[in-house]
Amino acid sequence: MAFIPFPVALPQGVQGGLWKIEEDESFFRQALFLFPEEEAYLSQFRDAEKRKEWLASRLIIRIILKPDSPLLSLTMEDGRPFISGWQGWVSISHTQGWAAVILSDTQKPGIDLEWSDRILTFPILNRFLHAEEKSIVSSQDVEKSGKLAVLAWSAKETLFKLVGRKGISFREDLFVNLPLTWENDVPSNMESHIQTHETKHPIQVHYVFWKGLVCTWAVVPIDTFGV
Repeated sequence: MAFIPFPVALPQGVQGGLWKIEEDESFFRQALFLFPEEEAYLSQFRDAEKRKEWLASRLIIRIILKPDSPLLSLTMEDGRPFISGWQGWVSISHTQGWAAVILSDTQKPGIDLEWSDRILTFPILNRFLHAEEKSIVSSQDVEKSGKLAVLAWSAKETLFKLVGRKGISFREDLFVNLPLTWENDVPSNMESHIQTHETKHPIQVHYVFWKGLVCTWAVVPIDTFGV
């Protein structure tokens, strides 16, 4: 498969893309120049699929930015991706067989990609949904409830990537106003907010159910959280 442009329009100054991973590892290695630091990071993954997801995300970045020379892609201690030599912000997500990237040099982005039929058990739901969210999820039929749970998880992953701080609770600090209806392939958005200390940060989380996946993303001003 090849690079897939982001399936919906993004705000000005924000770019994104996806890759449906059907190639072997050698394809990505031939398409990329890997720095020793990247090789060292990649060697930590014993799972070949995880290595391909990582490589695919780096190839997406290269295709979008079209740099004149290789860019060093690093992962910071807190897990956030960082591109040395480029003054901007990037967010990356992987799920089985797919990689997704969103980046901007003017805003801070967050993205998450999940299979919409992913099964989330009740103990997991109890750890990341607050009471109101859990009530909405449990009030729907089994299929719809499952998709709403995955949407909530994905949206909170996106919010977590935006704030980029340790100690954030998915249940106590990240809140999403889940929709009761949606259409496949039709992008929409939902109100959400991040609670940090005494401050409430309202954020629009965008989402789309597409090709059996759910993709969520959001962008905020770079100084939203004082970073």
